[in-house]
Amino acid sequence: MGHLRHRGAILTEAGLSFLGLGVPVAIPSWGGMLAEGRQYVDTRYWLALFPGAALFMTVMAINLVGDTLRDTLDPYLYARRSLEQLLMTDRYLPEGGPR
Repeated sequence: MGHLRHRGAILTEAGLSFLGLGVPVAIPSWGGMLAEGRQYVDTRYWLALFPGAALFMTVMAINLVGDTLRDTLDPYLYARRSLEQLLMTDRYLPEGGPR
């Protein structure tokens, strides 16, 4: 669940910086870059595209790594999946039961 905190912190900082409530303008942040690039979207779209893409890819990477680690290391999740697979086999279905 720690990856959710990191994701939330990154998105909160970017959102506050986009609104002008985050870090000072002199300090680069993705939200500030998006806010500055918003003025030039019609002529220089890449000023907003690349910070937005970097923000998106970072948050998605954190989510994927966190979910993969949870799926790999959570013993309760493994036990629950094993029990479901065991119950789905034919020998544990009652006679004449649904298939």
